[in-house]
Amino acid sequence: MVLIFKEGMQHTLNFQGCKYIYFSMLPRSETIDIRLISDGKGLVNENSDYGEGLKKMRERSHKLKSDLVVNDSVNDGTEIALKVTLPDSAVRISR
Repeated sequence: MVLIFKEGMQHTLNFQGCKYIYFSMLPRSETIDIRLISDGKGLVNENSDYGEGLKKMRERSHKLKSDLVVNDSVNDGTEIALKVTLPDSAVRISR
């Protein structure tokens, strides 16, 4: 999980030219929902190398058997959302 968002954060800080970054991690009873939202240029820009970073994020998400969603639009920011299902052995949060 950490490496997925490290990649997203690194790209956001180095290439998107954003003013704001919002990061949240919300534990639920069966999942953990993590989001990274920025107001920058988006992932689709002059940095063609980012395709490799996005590929790595998707591969890592697949290994975690989690759902990765990337919402992106040029000059309107990016949202990266990851929903990780906790294994049966994980400590559950009750509300």
